[in-house]
Amino acid sequence: MANVAKAKQLVVQGSNRVGLLADIAGAIAGAKANMSALCCYCMGDQATFLIMADKPAAAQKALIKSGYTVSESTAIRVELSNKPGELAKASAKVAGAGVDMEYVYATAAGKNSAVIIKSKDDAAALKALRKK
Repeated sequence: MANVAKAKQLVVQGSNRVGLLADIAGAIAGAKANMSALCCYCMGDQATFLIMADKPAAAQKALIKSGYTVSESTAIRVELSNKPGELAKASAKVAGAGVDMEYVYATAAGKNSAVIIKSKDDAAALKALRKK
């Protein structure tokens, strides 16, 4: 794997409504932070965003100031080549270590992709992903 690291992600919660993503993205941009990966989903009226940002502390402060409930959690960030089979290789390494993944989200542009993995045992997953 090109680059594998433990990373902080922001978990942002709010009431689902039209314009919520625009407001959250605007708050983060206003803090001069950049999102490198994003996952969002709604359950009923509640929206949850999982966000990787280059300046997580600044982004978190701006989001809290904007009235959102924000917490931090850790996950694994894996940078891969954006080509067929790369995600299969990475996920096979985690599976080979006997680690169950709780969720995965990714973003890709051009030749690169970033995959965010949260597992039942991030330390073991991280170790498996770092093996050649």
